[in-house]
Amino acid sequence: MPSRRMLTAITAVALSTIIAVVVLLVVAAPPAEAPGSNEGGPGLPAQVPGETYTGEPIDLEAALVVGSEGCFRLDTADGERFVIWPPGFTTGGDAVVDADGEVIPDGATVGAEGVEMPYDALLAIEGPDGYWANVAGFCIGDDETVLVLDAVRLL
Repeated sequence: MPSRRMLTAITAVALSTIIAVVVLLVVAAPPAEAPGSNEGGPGLPAQVPGETYTGEPIDLEAALVVGSEGCFRLDTADGERFVIWPPGFTTGGDAVVDADGEVIPDGATVGAEGVEMPYDALLAIEGPDGYWANVAGFCIGDDETVLVLDAVRLL
């Protein structure tokens, strides 16, 4: 029968081994990642096929602004504005990627054509529980209109 001293030594070695394994697992684990620039926010709101967007025609030049919450806006003479992008546009990190794959980085100036649509008219497309209410509600701030773009070009 092992002595008390021997049992204490075995217990100490076992406990030390367990602690060493836990420490190694913690140290070897990959670091926690902060949300990337393409995480958070509702993604890039783009026109939905079959929907009609009406409003006053616009033709403008503005800088792309990617907010810390993940919303993509244009910085116009009237301030930062919520944008619905043309079909086929997506995101790539802190950039908008057009339907042809051209990257429009945060801060870049674009030329854009489309309509300035009343926010209420946008919500009327699907109602208060629809996609646009959720996306615009997350990103729009207190603007009364949104920019619905039909064409965007990097300047």
